[in-house]
Amino acid sequence: MGHDPTEHVQEEIHHHAQHSTERWIAGAALTAALLAVLAAVGGALASAHLTESSRHQIESNDKWGFYQAKSIKSSILKAKDEMLVALGKEPSEKDKAKIEEYEKEMKETKVEADELVVESRKHLHMHEVIERGVTFFHIAIAVVAIAVLTKRKPFWFLSLGFGVVGLFFLVQAFLPAGH
Repeated sequence: MGHDPTEHVQEEIHHHAQHSTERWIAGAALTAALLAVLAAVGGALASAHLTESSRHQIESNDKWGFYQAKSIKSSILKAKDEMLVALGKEPSEKDKAKIEEYEKEMKETKVEADELVVESRKHLHMHEVIERGVTFFHIAIAVVAIAVLTKRKPFWFLSLGFGVVGLFFLVQAFLPAGH
């Protein structure tokens, strides 16, 4: 897994919390730890959704490749049949059956590919929403660090606000579409 950009900040917060006489500093340190947990959980969820989005997109691309292959085969057989008709000959029943088979496969494949694209987009959207939350958690951790290092309690409250916004995005990702 990648390096956590707030790891050093969290260590500094905990160091200052241990050596401070102000009680709210311990609460701020706890806030930073909780925000770090939320950022880690959110990051893992966002990554999982991005992976699923990519997997569905790859499967969709495979389906479209299959669709195109069937379309080419169908077009070749249709052109062959048209040529036979132009020469006054009757197209074979085998070719007609193959064209029907290809057309049926193409319809089914198109539906499957379209469904995979929809699923890919849903997962990508979830990834983006959760990542917004993770970003706000990281901002909140930085602001709580400012609060602890400068011993200014209002910054701790500001960090709580950023954390709430992060939570909003995290929860929003799990609400049904059209909320």
